[in-house]
Amino acid sequence: MIERTIVKAAVGLGCFVAVGPVMAETPFSFDTAYGRLPKDIVPVAYTLEITPDLKVMSTSGQESVLLKVRTATDSIQFNSLNEKLIDVKLDGKPVKTVATDDDKQLTTVTLARPATVGEHTLSFNYSGKIESTVRGLFAQKYSQPRAGVMLTTQFESTDARRMFPCWDEPSFRATFQLTMNVPASWGDRWQHAHCYPQSRWRQGHRDVQTHAEDAHIPDGIHRRRHCQRQRQG
Repeated sequence: MIERTIVKAAVGLGCFVAVGPVMAETPFSFDTAYGRLPKDIVPVAYTLEITPDLKVMSTSGQESVLLKVRTATDSIQFNSLNEKLIDVKLDGKPVKTVATDDDKQLTTVTLARPATVGEHTLSFNYSGKIESTVRGLFAQKYSQPRAGVMLTTQFESTDARRMFPCWDEPSFRATFQLTMNVPASWGDRWQHAHCYPQSRWRQGHRDVQTHAEDAHIPDGIHRRRHCQRQRQG
């Protein structure tokens, strides 16, 4: 009886689709796409270097973002959460002010003078936190084959901002180059999905790996990045 009901429902749906009007998919429009961030500035390419510290559950990072300025403006807004930005510069020159509001998960950079239409580079250092829940860059314990801690990322849908300041809304698309600095003692015990190592070297007691993503992907929406590092414990 249950199987018969399902078949009838499927046939009914088929008939409805056949006789109903065909709805054309609306073409994507960047300017009208949903989002709160201004679209007068678009990120083109991110270059990131991040150093996690599991002992104090924090991160330190260096970030450079190639921007396309579509309309002259003296303000740059992007998403951030639990991060402190320092040494903020546009094209190598200090900006006027930096205001970060964690309640709004927003950072506003005011420039000394309006940025002209064209490409510019925003750069800064920042400190952040390693989360204890499944958001951004977070730590989770495991017990097999032996006890340890694993670092993982969860960026969907708007949690990339917890790992690094960014435009993590689906309409903004960019490429990424990520360098992770971790203790050399962590060795090869790691997995990194979607991004593959370009280079690796040791620097003192730290292991440095650089990864690149060639495709333009909506920040934190259709591509979830995992960066797992394990510490034997």
